[in-house]
Amino acid sequence: MFAAVPLAWGLQAKHIAVRLVTIGVLLAYTMSVLPKDIAMLAPSEFTLAMKNAVAIIKAEYEGKSVVIHNCLAKNLYRDFTLTFLLGIEGRVGKDGAKLGFTKGGCEYPGSAEGLLESSKYASEELQKMELMDFTAAPEAAILENHWFPLTLEVMYDTEVKWWYKEKP
Repeated sequence: MFAAVPLAWGLQAKHIAVRLVTIGVLLAYTMSVLPKDIAMLAPSEFTLAMKNAVAIIKAEYEGKSVVIHNCLAKNLYRDFTLTFLLGIEGRVGKDGAKLGFTKGGCEYPGSAEGLLESSKYASEELQKMELMDFTAAPEAAILENHWFPLTLEVMYDTEVKWWYKEKP
């Protein structure tokens, strides 16, 4: 019986040592990997640009909803992201200010209706972003110039319903 006591103490010490080594290895791994993971979580330039665009649009159209229009399905990732972020803020509506980015190849829809080209930007901030305001243009002119509105419903139909239908 007395011979078993040192053996039991030895087994306990062995288990404690294994646990301490395991904890030490896990802590060392965490300390070496965690800073790299945190650095990768920094927002990208695109994310910062979209958040900045949302802030500018909210300031320019305070209390109003907006509709982002896309030209010829170009740069949909940018326009979908902006629409989604504005949608989270509750600022996307079918009857809101009509906005569209100039980079896409479509013409300003108000040109045919006699609206001045110089009035296509609501502010200098929107001009820097190359985001036109064609709220005064009639819907027919907008569609004729190949602009189409992006609403949350359009995004749902083109992304979610498409995915369920095609199952890529």
